[in-house]
Amino acid sequence: MKQNISRVKTITLCLLAGLNSCLHLQGSNLDGTSSLVYKNQHHVFSDGESARGYVRMNGGFTIKPGATATLDTVVSVSGSIDLRETGQMQLLKDLELDSGLTWSSGGSI
Repeated sequence: MKQNISRVKTITLCLLAGLNSCLHLQGSNLDGTSSLVYKNQHHVFSDGESARGYVRMNGGFTIKPGATATLDTVVSVSGSIDLRETGQMQLLKDLELDSGLTWSSGGSI
């Protein structure tokens, strides 16, 4: 019983830390290397921004026209991916996509 309570406390703290980092994020970099980052809203990347580590983008993302965003995430993406015809997505490892994910036209990987 004590192990279950301890486990629930640990999971709750991790989720709160991830929520806190989402609420206080400066710019559009998503840094999930020290705590979980959970984005429920669609995220917009500008040039040179990134998502690294334990980042869950539940609402998908957009990369602005002519911009390059670097993705090095451990968790899957759902929603929509919009590369705005000329946006570039640089992958440092495989990007796991949920079923039902939609893509825009154009852009490059």
